[in-house]
Amino acid sequence: MIPRKIRPTTNHIVTTMDRYEEDDSKLVLDVKELAGTVKDTQRVVAIGPLVRDIKVGDYVRICPDRYIKVKHSLAEELNEKEMEIKINFPIVDLEDGRYLFLYESDVDYIIEEFAPETTDKILYTPPTIIK
Repeated sequence: MIPRKIRPTTNHIVTTMDRYEEDDSKLVLDVKELAGTVKDTQRVVAIGPLVRDIKVGDYVRICPDRYIKVKHSLAEELNEKEMEIKINFPIVDLEDGRYLFLYESDVDYIIEEFAPETTDKILYTPPTIIK
């Protein structure tokens, strides 16, 4: 049976689990590398009774440091160590989707206001040769 609604205990929070999309044109970084990964900005949907400064509906910047898992492997052909870094967020499945189940201390800051989005594109104009 999948829960419809939950109430976190102590200092836990539940946030959305928004992910980067390949067509996310607002990013400067290579979007294809980030596609499918969890965004660092999420919206809070539930809080525990000991959470003090965060409210339901707040947008927060989450810090994944606690959930980083590093896997070392030895590449035989390259004779170098390779690292695989994964972030294993605790996830709770509810009737309407998947959510992150975090501690209040996993939040770096609350976003008070977003800057207005611009649709202006910076176009590159190659230099012209003057003869």
